[in-house]
Amino acid sequence: MNLLLDFIEVEFGLRPVESPGESIVFLPQFVAIVGVALERTSIWISLYGAAHQFDGNDTVAGQYPTWRKFHVQNRRPDIARAKTLILRACENYKRDQPVSDWDEMIRFAEQRWIDNRNAEERRDRMRRLIEEL
Repeated sequence: MNLLLDFIEVEFGLRPVESPGESIVFLPQFVAIVGVALERTSIWISLYGAAHQFDGNDTVAGQYPTWRKFHVQNRRPDIARAKTLILRACENYKRDQPVSDWDEMIRFAEQRWIDNRNAEERRDRMRRLIEEL
């Protein structure tokens, strides 16, 4: 997993952000580490894009129609394939954005994340206030 985290940081200049649950996400969201398999010898990565946007047939349906998942075992070929798929997921993401500048995409994704986080905190405060009544 560290090899993929390092790859994402070096290739795209991105570091993981806080995420609910056990996933590791990046902004902009075109890749996420969404699960660790038994005995921590493999992980699942979630990739932005539909099935036809990835070559091969080694991805499976993700949680959303525009996402795929890939099972990465701790083997050199799997890690190399994961890197290729991550690059493709980034291309898919860029193609679907209203702006073409990468730095603008990052700023937009960060602002959207902050807005969503603030909305979550407001909902939590309201829920606590209601519970106290």
